[in-house]
Amino acid sequence: GMDWRSDLTRVTIPRLVVHGELDNTPLAGNCEWVTGQPTARMLIVGGAGHWPHYERPGPTIAAIQAFLDGRWPEEATHCPDSR
Repeated sequence: GMDWRSDLTRVTIPRLVVHGELDNTPLAGNCEWVTGQPTARMLIVGGAGHWPHYERPGPTIAAIQAFLDGRWPEEATHCPDSR
């Protein structure tokens, strides 16, 4: 596979990375899409696994809608320290 991490600084459009709190995908891996990126934020959906839009549709869809409306969802932050 290709490793695109070194190219992330070239991405200037806003990005919202959605991660379920209980997801089996490591948070550290998803944080790589956000860390050091001024135009990226992480949304961690509490109580959700790998499918937050199905498991917690209310808060997930509301956050995505805010993002699509041009606002950062209130809960979206830079990636927490995942070490």
